Amino acid sequence: MPRFGYRAVNGAGRVVAGEMEAPDRQGLLLRLQVERIYPLEISETGEQPAERRVWRRRRVTGRDVQLFTEQLARLLQAGLELDRCLEILTQLAPTPRFREVLAGVRQHVRGGSTFAAALGRYPEVFSRFYVSMVTAGEAGGALELILARVAQFLARVQELRGFLISSLIYPTILVTFGGAAIAVLLLWVIPQFSTIFSQTGQALPVQTQVLLLLSSLLSRYWWVLLGGAVMTAVAIRQAVVSPRGRVLWHQWILRLPFLGSVLLRVEVARFCQTFGTLLTSGVPVLQALTIVKGTVSNEVVTRVLDPVTEGVRKGAGLATPLAASGVFPLLAIHMITVGEETGRLEEMLIRVAEIYDEEVREAIRRGMALVEPVMIVLMACVVGFIVLSMLSAIFSINELPL
Repeated sequence: MPRFGYRAVNGAGRVVAGEMEAPDRQGLLLRLQVERIYPLEISETGEQPAERRVWRRRRVTGRDVQLFTEQLARLLQAGLELDRCLEILTQLAPTPRFREVLAGVRQHVRGGSTFAAALGRYPEVFSRFYVSMVTAGEAGGALELILARVAQFLARVQELRGFLISSLIYPTILVTFGGAAIAVLLLWVIPQFSTIFSQTGQALPVQTQVLLLLSSLLSRYWWVLLGGAVMTAVAIRQAVVSPRGRVLWHQWILRLPFLGSVLLRVEVARFCQTFGTLLTSGVPVLQALTIVKGTVSNEVVTRVLDPVTEGVRKGAGLATPLAASGVFPLLAIHMITVGEETGRLEEMLIRVAEIYDEEVREAIRRGMALVEPVMIVLMACVVGFIVLSMLSAIFSINELPL
């Protein structure tokens, strides 16, 4: 039976640590709950606890905030006061920066500020969505329940982000090493053969001449190409920074054959998940729309929300303005319409988010399954062209039949 280490809070509100055997993590949680011990962190024996891992990150990550929210919800559910919870979690903060932020939040709370107002003093760590949810939880007297929902929401966001990053690791490595190999061939290997071929005085095959010309241009003018690439990237970045350029850039992205539909579904899932969570927590519709607008990253979708907000203010509902925008998919429109008609809008919004999250994952799986072999074939074709061009030149010099 595996053995687990844990750090937890006992019934007296003190942080305790220990080890215990259990069939799995869920079994350990049940055993600890029977003993009225509320775990903050669980790790298999031999794993290094998160607070003891050595790194020097100055930035507070989304994972840090998600773990803090989950632990705070557990402590509040265990009956601890907010001040005591913040004191415990400040000590358990994984980075000096986050420890500093939590200490500041606790200080403001002890000075008479509300928890939401204290969090709002650190917008680089706690988003408007987070602060609004905490505000609703404090107003409704259900802060621990709201924090549990926020933790679930942040966990879904982190899970999707991690899935996207892990899906791009292999293609990135393949392109990096493949491009580096081709650059070495063109910049260092082929110029050595060029000197040999020039000494023979014989005519070379056309493909070899093209390859030697390309290698010569790269060897002599690589700095021009690099400078041009950097200037182009800077120009595009400057154009995207402007409001008009940002809209045009996002419109172009959404029109891309495969990537555009995937990114649109990501934005729709983010909109529905955030909006549904806010409504479920008691945030008013208009205030929730204002908050959601700040969480959407695509400028095209963001501009759509202005007439939607105006339509909701005039009593037109949510589905009709969204359908008039021509941006949101029909499935989302129909499900939101059903939610409004049945009075289950929050539930339908969460369901739409789940559907599009799964569609995004499946689309990425299919895309990666197609991209990886295509990239391998392209790299093989480029390297094969280089090798065949060199071999054909060598064979022609030695007057051997191909």
